[in-house]
Amino acid sequence: MKYAFKEILFYKKKYFLVEGLVILMIFMVMFLSGLTNGLGQAVSSGIEQLDTQYFIINEDAEGIIPYSTLTEAQQADILDLDLSDTEELNIQRSTLTLQGEKDKLEVTYFVLGNESTLLPKLTTGKSFSSKSNGIVLDESFKADGIEVGDKVKDKNDETSFVVTGFTKGYMYGHSSVGFISQASYSSLVKVSNPNYSFSPQVIMSKDKSLKTATISKAEIKTKSEIINKIPGYSAEQSTLHMILWVLVVASVAILAVFFYIITLEKRQQFGVLKAIGMPMSAIASQQISQVFLLSLIGVIFGDLLSLAMASILPVKMPFYLQWQNMGIISLVFVVVTVLSSLVSIHRVSRIDPVEIINGGEE
Repeated sequence: MKYAFKEILFYKKKYFLVEGLVILMIFMVMFLSGLTNGLGQAVSSGIEQLDTQYFIINEDAEGIIPYSTLTEAQQADILDLDLSDTEELNIQRSTLTLQGEKDKLEVTYFVLGNESTLLPKLTTGKSFSSKSNGIVLDESFKADGIEVGDKVKDKNDETSFVVTGFTKGYMYGHSSVGFISQASYSSLVKVSNPNYSFSPQVIMSKDKSLKTATISKAEIKTKSEIINKIPGYSAEQSTLHMILWVLVVASVAILAVFFYIITLEKRQQFGVLKAIGMPMSAIASQQISQVFLLSLIGVIFGDLLSLAMASILPVKMPFYLQWQNMGIISLVFVVVTVLSSLVSIHRVSRIDPVEIINGGEE
């Protein structure tokens, strides 16, 4: 390791360029990872952050919450289960307009009871229950100039809400979430359907007895199953993850070529080392140590560059870096890069010191 580090310092200009390439490669991988996670959060974070585990949903909805409506009979069956906790949820997509403005902003209403334990933690302001027509919005709406106390109008032009507070990190289907009460939601729907009476789309619970429960014409889904059923989520994530790991492999392949070229440039050096008796194991150890140092330093600086960029990106950009994902990708990148250097070591093992001393070239 010591000799590998000394060589890097001695040929600092050459290895500086290689290090720059390593940093660029890991930065591109982390950037795509952040986009993948960010797009996933933009689709599912509203459900993911709800402090619940099981969702009781009408079987005809095929796991998609906005397509479900629980009948009175199903609600009665759920009540008979005597669950330790239950929460009702409705999801409705719409648009909002800030008072005095014309631009329409997409919103997804999450309808909860006034005393719901699933009310999100607020970053500023108060709960929507502080006003009869209150709404708690995701912080992304701040980028559109909305503040606590502002009035926003629904697309039906007859229902207005007062922004009572903001929360952070709640999105559904690439749309920011707004939390409203069941009473506000009923008033909203009655504009177009005067005979409407509130009925939950799903009932949620953390009660583990639901694992074995059965309800007529209803399904019991876990949180992960509900998230995977959000339209477009699975296809989008699988595609992005595939692109991510293809980029990892491509990056490592490019680095392997560079390390191989560097090895060819040092053929005479390796030939002399072999001639004076240095064992192949020592040469291999030096080469692996050198690649390990270059990849490790590159990964550290690449990760720091990604974190710095994440801190300055606009709030509406779907970019989210997870420490766990960063750790896994960084580790895989270093390990695979080191393994790719074995190709160069195999080339070194075939060098004939006699040929090198005699000035032979391939």
